[in-house]
Amino acid sequence: PGWFLRRVLQVLARRLAAATVRPLPAVAFDLVRQAQAAFRFLANGRSIGKVVMRVGAPHVSRSLPAEFGAVCGRLDAHTRRAEAALDGDSLSRACELLDALCRQYVQAAVEGLAAPSSVAAWHHRLLLRWCAQQPPCAAQFAPSAVVDAHAGLRPLVDLAERCGPRLGAVLRGAASYQELLFPGGSMEALLPVYEEAAVSRFYNDALVAAVESVVAALPPGRLLCVIEVGAGTGGTAASVLPSLELSCARYTFTDVSEVFLRQAEPRFARFARFMQYELLNIDADPRLQGFAAAQFDVAVATNVLHATPFIRNTLRNCRRLLCDGGFLL
Repeated sequence: PGWFLRRVLQVLARRLAAATVRPLPAVAFDLVRQAQAAFRFLANGRSIGKVVMRVGAPHVSRSLPAEFGAVCGRLDAHTRRAEAALDGDSLSRACELLDALCRQYVQAAVEGLAAPSSVAAWHHRLLLRWCAQQPPCAAQFAPSAVVDAHAGLRPLVDLAERCGPRLGAVLRGAASYQELLFPGGSMEALLPVYEEAAVSRFYNDALVAAVESVVAALPPGRLLCVIEVGAGTGGTAASVLPSLELSCARYTFTDVSEVFLRQAEPRFARFARFMQYELLNIDADPRLQGFAAAQFDVAVATNVLHATPFIRNTLRNCRRLLCDGGFLL
């Protein structure tokens, strides 16, 4: 109403005359290094409105010259060599024993619960229902039997031994699964699972071979802009970064949790020249999180995209990040 607007203007006029009106504070961000930080500042409501910034053309990738067929050919050759060197029979037997070991822990957890009503959290009740449906083990196996079958599964056995006996306590809410996975907030206990276990090492090596194939196709002087989605503990980055040290203009390490970003920065200090650490939820449009479209040559996503609710939407968001001819690995 008009009377209200007049009243507001009168109050503002008096404050202006009394010098109590101050300009809005200005916060400066470097356009190249702090674009995402600037966007988060605005999106968190600490300023007026929301702004999506597009990084200038000198910082956005051009079309990638690597040919898809050539990269696939080099990767196929690597995979054939790696499979030939893999003791598949022993690994399959060890995986069967590991599955049986985990079902032993599941069975013990279900039998150890006084009643299903002791499980309060709804998602824990869903997990308990699944646990109760697992077939019982025909025989009991010691953790050492898995390692004897294939030493490359030791990191997974260590994880099972640490978490399995505590499954019942987790279901009751008496123990924290975060503390079991990350004791004292440290990633060290989980790193071997993603870096040293036989299956993880096989796929990490395949990813490195794919990246090296892209690098081999670059013309002289052309550097890559790479983003890793859901980088987590950094197991994939630890494998890939040495192959990119001389060929990378920017490697953006992203995750939905700042905890992983804080732990990764000192770990990868050797590559600080081209490393960036940013929050990114690939479920949502990256352009609304401060990422310009078509600014990366390669997007790396290991064991993460399947965990998003709508895979078609997730892949569309990955595509938005890539330049023409870019690779999603």
